[in-house]
Amino acid sequence: MVKKIVSNIEKIHQIISETVWLVPHYRHLIRDCYGHQSVLDAHHGEIIIVHRTFWHNWFPSLWALFVGITWGFYFCYPEWCTQYQFWVVVKLYPPASEIYTAAMVVVWSGVIISTALYGLSTDVKDFQYLLILDMNKKNMKNFGFNQNELNELKQFQRRLLAPFALFAYISSIFGSTGQFFQVLDRHLWKDNNIVLVITWFFGFQFWAMYAASCIHVTPGLIIIIHRYIHMKQKQIKKKMNNLTNQLRTGSRNFSTRKSILLMRKYLQLQIQLDHLQHYCQLYDQQTKRLLTIIWSGYTLLSTYLTYVIFLTSIPSEYLPLYYLLFFTHSSLLLLLTYTASKVSHQNRLFNRWNRHTLYSILTTLSSWRKMWKHQLILLSIDNINSIQCSHDSGFSLTNGYVITWNSYIYVS
Repeated sequence: MVKKIVSNIEKIHQIISETVWLVPHYRHLIRDCYGHQSVLDAHHGEIIIVHRTFWHNWFPSLWALFVGITWGFYFCYPEWCTQYQFWVVVKLYPPASEIYTAAMVVVWSGVIISTALYGLSTDVKDFQYLLILDMNKKNMKNFGFNQNELNELKQFQRRLLAPFALFAYISSIFGSTGQFFQVLDRHLWKDNNIVLVITWFFGFQFWAMYAASCIHVTPGLIIIIHRYIHMKQKQIKKKMNNLTNQLRTGSRNFSTRKSILLMRKYLQLQIQLDHLQHYCQLYDQQTKRLLTIIWSGYTLLSTYLTYVIFLTSIPSEYLPLYYLLFFTHSSLLLLLTYTASKVSHQNRLFNRWNRHTLYSILTTLSSWRKMWKHQLILLSIDNINSIQCSHDSGFSLTNGYVITWNSYIYVS
């Protein structure tokens, strides 16, 4: 009985997520287009155009624009708007909180529009990062994962996305329930057009579902991409530690053969590190727009909620709601910044390790005159590493700003 209920809930969630929510729809498309390929294999495929659909792009954008303009007018001209029944929508929220809610609705609407029309591309190849979400036993080797690493990523994915989706549903249910009680308590059907009240009530539920998708579900997908890159970094880090231990134990007593073997191991690590950087740059390019929209929206909303909570005279009975909103937005902002900054920080540590290890190998080879060709190769690598050390690498915003540990410190 319980399994049947859970199965039905999962089916309902899948229908809603692929019909209403934005990014999960594209996850289904990328799964159909590329199947069990890895991202690098799919990267060389043909260009497949994804046309913007009515339910996933145009309807949420147009409806969010309409809702945003409506609440924006109320925020600018509250006294004028209250004269007309059209703005009965603001009465779906508690008194003395309408003006603050209006500002947040405008920002949320902007996030929906930006995500649907700017953050989501029309080329299927720009959604290749979603292949990671469907990694399984058949294709895990294409991603360079073993069974333990696959299980770790899947467990992280379930623990992250399930609470996000659950919170999106709970917030929508509580929001619609609260609005329903406002209709009853304030007798909105008596003083206003009943058709207008019903239209705004159900129309706002559609808007809330799209807002929940952009604000609570989309960040979880981006965080999983950050986690995947960080796990790939851990793979290389283990190999780097092994090479470092070999250099320390052998010191300067290496023979020519051992020195060449060490140099080959180092060059192999460089190739793997280059591949990882290619993955990182590819994912950064594909998620840059979404990350910018979500990161900017969270920052703006967290700042505004701080102002509402501490610098306004909002009634105390409404403060728990704003505390909850502040906690969710600021927590997701911190989590998103933290996972992105870990990737950038590890890349910086890789660059430092490169220079230190390269110096150790060059010192070892300097005692062998016949190794001058190998020294030239390593010196050229050193020049490349010196250039990389001067630039941060990782996940960035559309203006080129890379999210680093400093970003996490500023946000926290």
